[in-house]
Amino acid sequence: MIKIAKIISLSGLKTGKTAIIHRLKGGHGFKSRLSVLGFTPGTEVRMIQNFGHGPVIVEIKDTNIALGRGEAMKVIIEESDNDGDMEESEKVERGHRLKRKRRNHKK
Repeated sequence: MIKIAKIISLSGLKTGKTAIIHRLKGGHGFKSRLSVLGFTPGTEVRMIQNFGHGPVIVEIKDTNIALGRGEAMKVIIEESDNDGDMEESEKVERGHRLKRKRRNHKK
């Protein structure tokens, strides 16, 4: 199966979708602050809340982080189109892996 990725800003990611961080736009201070929070290229991020206005809440490295919409627009991500093409069993298995990972991390 061919993977098709869209390059968009984090502010355009829909609630519940996951993506991979591609790069950060902005000055040294902004990039440094977000890097410390875990926003580094290649890291998976999941949108927890995005109403289309105001701040967004994302999960990154088992931590929920709120970003202002302007900040989220400076985080460039690769969104995979394959989420909708996944078989139901793959979605269930993926969910179980994430739950196990979270439980193990909390110990």
